[in-house]
Amino acid sequence: MFQKARLCRRCRKLVSRHMAGKKPNAEARIRALKDSRKQNGFFCHYSGVKLVEDDPRSSRYLTFDHRTPKREDDIVVCAALINDMKSDMDENEFWNMVAKLLDYHLKQSPPIEEALFDGLRFIKR
Repeated sequence: MFQKARLCRRCRKLVSRHMAGKKPNAEARIRALKDSRKQNGFFCHYSGVKLVEDDPRSSRYLTFDHRTPKREDDIVVCAALINDMKSDMDENEFWNMVAKLLDYHLKQSPPIEEALFDGLRFIKR
């Protein structure tokens, strides 16, 4: 069990951010923050961009992402924009979709197969 006393004020604030109606998994958040920390800040797991901690409107705002949707014990720190893009995909589905979109955009492949969209495990629309 984590102890708030071992966290600096900055990290305590980040770990304590509440999700809508849910209590965060503090240990998982502490691990995610430690993994994303570099010499001068926190960096996005997916893009490597330096994150902003104090402006929720920024696309680089520090968020916590479930690598697998709904799995509170396996989270990473990422930019709000990337978290929004990833939505309810697991990490493998996200990277696969990004690669297919890039291939299509660069005209290196035919249109993306509908089955890729229909086969996403966690998307419920």
